[in-house]
Amino acid sequence: METKEASKEAKHLKLDSGLKKYNTCIKICVHVNNVRFNLSGYMSGVNKDDLAMFVADLHNLLDWHDDSSRACNVTDIIESLVQTYVIERFVQTDIIGSLVCADIIKSLQQTDVIERLVQTDIIERLVQTDIIGSLTAQKEQLWLFDGRRGERSSDEELSVRVCWVLDQLGYSQSMVLHRRVTCKKWEVIGSINIISQYNTTIITAGSKGEGFAAPFESDSDTVLLYMYSVCKTPGDDSLTLPDTHYEFTMDSEHCHPGHFRLELTQSGTTGKSNIQQALFVHDNGKTYISSEKYVTSFIKDNDQTVSGPAITGCSKYSSWDHVNSFRCTSQQQLLSQWINRQRHHNWPTQDLIEEASKLEAQMVPVGCKGSEHKNIEWRVCFILSVQKLTDSWNENQYKIYILLKLIKKSQLKPISDEISSYLMKNIVLWFTEQNPAKIFKKKYLLQNVMNCLRNLQDAIKANHLPFYMLPDRNLLIGRINPEQQQLLIEKLGDLIEEGPRVILRCPKVSKALEMSPAELAKKNRWREKLEKLWLEGMNIWFTYWSLNKEGVEINKEAWRNPHYIRLYDRIHGMVWPQWREYQGDDRVDILKRKVVGVLS
Repeated sequence: METKEASKEAKHLKLDSGLKKYNTCIKICVHVNNVRFNLSGYMSGVNKDDLAMFVADLHNLLDWHDDSSRACNVTDIIESLVQTYVIERFVQTDIIGSLVCADIIKSLQQTDVIERLVQTDIIERLVQTDIIGSLTAQKEQLWLFDGRRGERSSDEELSVRVCWVLDQLGYSQSMVLHRRVTCKKWEVIGSINIISQYNTTIITAGSKGEGFAAPFESDSDTVLLYMYSVCKTPGDDSLTLPDTHYEFTMDSEHCHPGHFRLELTQSGTTGKSNIQQALFVHDNGKTYISSEKYVTSFIKDNDQTVSGPAITGCSKYSSWDHVNSFRCTSQQQLLSQWINRQRHHNWPTQDLIEEASKLEAQMVPVGCKGSEHKNIEWRVCFILSVQKLTDSWNENQYKIYILLKLIKKSQLKPISDEISSYLMKNIVLWFTEQNPAKIFKKKYLLQNVMNCLRNLQDAIKANHLPFYMLPDRNLLIGRINPEQQQLLIEKLGDLIEEGPRVILRCPKVSKALEMSPAELAKKNRWREKLEKLWLEGMNIWFTYWSLNKEGVEINKEAWRNPHYIRLYDRIHGMVWPQWREYQGDDRVDILKRKVVGVLS
């Protein structure tokens, strides 16, 4: 069995057998297999002669090359051990750490050892050993702040490091995808619960729907789409509606681009009080629906407020926006300029353009800021189309957006709340379209962030940022006053002058950069496990959700579900192992606070 397993692992190397150092790596792997393990995978005994051969071969390998390449050779060994899965057997011992850590540290100033480990999945397999922890504990300042080393710039090195750190903060591709899939489940479950009774479906908008935010990191934006109300541009006869539906014609006259007055052209036979309350007859004799009256008709208690098109509510630890919207089936006419405009870098691809343009738009009850008639104007949105585009971003594109949001939160929001994540998203959408794919690499991450900050500064100087989907619509109109504009221009100038290390101003990132990769990766595995349990719990919670139920009632029903109870027992045990022993009246509040603290 020993010989068979050694042969199998050596076979996986796929290395050039003509190179002596790789042959030695194979020899090392063979010797490692002479270490005996019990069935559980933990070391039960060591053949001292074989271990001595292992050590001798390792140091022979190091002696074949001069000091300038020694660390690189050690990294080759580590990579080989990882590829053959032999290193899995070392995690309970200090073999790897004691043998090679000193040699890596010795040569760190001349090579890119950490970067090589970070750019692969190797670091994930080493976090249980002493290599990465010992290495970065002694060389963290060199890695982050030294000037040029070798042929690579420190800015590029920092970019690679930050890219990996973002993975450990909950923004890895796998975690983003997991959130997206979970949100789609919520939408399906919630829509099933209300479609038959209310003829309504649910869309999770914003960062939650895109998978770019942890559960308590930002507001929850939910769009309730009423299927019985349809908006169309004049002359659009592509869809024949049943008599039960309301039909509105979109009138763009005297409105800022992207905004419309909705003229009632078919009154549905199904009585909908919110619509009836908001209808009015204009001086021209036509019947329109007031956006202001419509949105306020959904306010149920004094704790709710209107924010743009949304009804906003909050609890002690979270807040949410609910937007009541109508269907818009004329999206292809509205997007004709976007569909047909010339692009030089094949993003979005033609297939992606076709897919996005087939998804219906939404009409939401809010007028253009500064408009004389904003109380009767509605805005067209392309929530599903934009989600289709952001879903296509690779990690080196969406991480630009993540970092811009973090910079916005810590540096720009104190000046103006109007510099929103939505503006940052549009900056990145334009940047992705207008630049070649080759610049979207880990090493260019921070440089791309700086270029986006420059684009934002230019937009604020001109007080003009075109909406990516409808360029005639200016996203900055009526948003910032002259004083805020000047302060933002100056602040962005300071950030741009500071360069890529501006990211250290973001507390979340700077704190993570101060931790050793081993500690950070371990913390992230724990955090992701907790978040996945919480998301699974929300899947159960949504099975009891309905429009006519209060949160307290839903919670009571969910807590009768044995699986839901078991999930939260595990969640509580993770954040507070002694929670059962504490009998204080504030136990529930403490548990919530701890969960929210981790998942924010």
